[in-house]
This record gives sequence, structure tokens and C-alpha cells, in this order.
Amino acid sequence: MLDIHLIRKDPKAVEARLRLKEPSVDLTLVCDLDQNRRELQTKVQNLRALRNETSQKIG
Repeated sequence: MLDIHLIRKDPKAVEARLRLKEPSVDLTLVCDLDQNRRELQTKVQNLRALRNETSQKIG
């Protein structure tokens, strides 16, 4: 299994190494999905903070 941190750090190098075994490898989708997941996590954290703030105001 590949470490997502390694893919984030240097996707072109990881892709080049993977292509030695499988020429059709393309990490673009993996990078896009990872970026989307990170954005969603940020939104979730912001919503949780808002919920906590609202809960404290209510009681």
C-alpha cells in the first residue's frame, strides 16, 4: 500500500516508479480524490466548531 503523504509530496516520482511495473498507472484521480477529501474534512471541522459554539450559547 502506498502512503498518501508520499504521493502528496512527490506524485510524479511515485507515478514514475509505479509505471515500471504497470505502464498505465495514473495518479491524477488519487490526487484529486485526496484533495476533495481534505476539503471536505475542513468543512466538517468548521461545521463542528459552529455546532459547538451554538451549543454553548444555548446552554
